[in-house]
Amino acid sequence: MTTKAVDVMAVVADFFEESGLDWNKLEGVCTDGGPNMLGSRSGFITLVKQKQPDLKGTHCMIHREALASKTVPKNLHDALTVIINIVNYVKGSALNTRLFRELCRDMDANHTALLFHTQVRWLSKGNMLARVFELREETKLFLIYSNKVDLLSAFNKELQEQRSNVIVHTDTINAFMVDDVPEDMQNEFLELKHNSSTKDEFRAQDLEEF
Repeated sequence: MTTKAVDVMAVVADFFEESGLDWNKLEGVCTDGGPNMLGSRSGFITLVKQKQPDLKGTHCMIHREALASKTVPKNLHDALTVIINIVNYVKGSALNTRLFRELCRDMDANHTALLFHTQVRWLSKGNMLARVFELREETKLFLIYSNKVDLLSAFNKELQEQRSNVIVHTDTINAFMVDDVPEDMQNEFLELKHNSSTKDEFRAQDLEEF
């Protein structure tokens, strides 16, 4: 089994058959915009349209953010690294986790734990940052009690430099938009720019086929 369009289609088709689903009731397909999904001749959406010609193919709205996050500016990357180090310290041992939970309870916080992030889950990094921001006072106090001077200093710096802080930065995605490219083509250009497998596909095919 591979991620080729024909293999993905085979799995989906088997699921439709086993579940008794009607292809004619399928309204749309949302994908990450990769060539195996959008290929005009043998992409997954092309194959699905052989079953349901009227469906609409769309891009995953989160995918652009995932691509952009791979090449964030240095100041944002440094801020993210600080937050990850703090989360790893707080959640890196059962004792720290328990002490942080009790501290949050004593301070009547809305949450009692920070969140880890994973590279394969696009939303997890944003959820991690949002949780640290919500518990920023509790986190700061915990670092003081733990005498983690290095982490505390870095954390204070990021909280003070709000204009470049990754937690409150809302315009990052716009920096990765490609000038003079239509909105509906932005995902393909981002995919080509940041995805090595897509680059290989582009080199192996002519422009029309790609």
